[in-house]
Amino acid sequence: MAVDGHRTPGRRMKRLLLPLALAAVPALAATAVAAGDHGAGPAPADGPAGVSIEPLAHATLPERVRAHGAGITIRTRGPRDVLVTSITVAPGGTFGWHTHPGPVLASVASGTLTEYEAHHRGCRTQRFGPGQAFVESAGHEHLARNEGTEPVRIYATFLALTGTTEFLAPAPDPGTCPV
Repeated sequence: MAVDGHRTPGRRMKRLLLPLALAAVPALAATAVAAGDHGAGPAPADGPAGVSIEPLAHATLPERVRAHGAGITIRTRGPRDVLVTSITVAPGGTFGWHTHPGPVLASVASGTLTEYEAHHRGCRTQRFGPGQAFVESAGHEHLARNEGTEPVRIYATFLALTGTTEFLAPAPDPGTCPV
């Protein structure tokens, strides 16, 4: 896995705004939960519903990273933000179609999460249960939801450019998955 990014203008301003943005995450998560249970029907075009995201830790890797071992390679081109979260998805809850600005490492602690991804004019569906993990790449458009009757608990670590304020961005429905 390579974690590479590009330097962007206004990086200093983004760094100054990051603490404010992170303080807003619980409010955004509460809004997502308040949006209600949309069942197994179509995902909302405007983002998550029935999803609670709790930031557990936020840190910055201060310099370039080159780590190798156990068949894994992590490489960055400079400082990167790391956000560790606990995510609960209520029965019928959905993230909606979305992408991430950097890689995400996720592990399912309880429940079953179903992920849909548009794939070569078709749709690939995967289910992840307790003890299973998955990695999502930056820019990867997908939809994940809880189609079960019990809440899904996920622990996710997001990696992104320093100053990133949105670790989940709504994406348009590609129209290739029957969701």
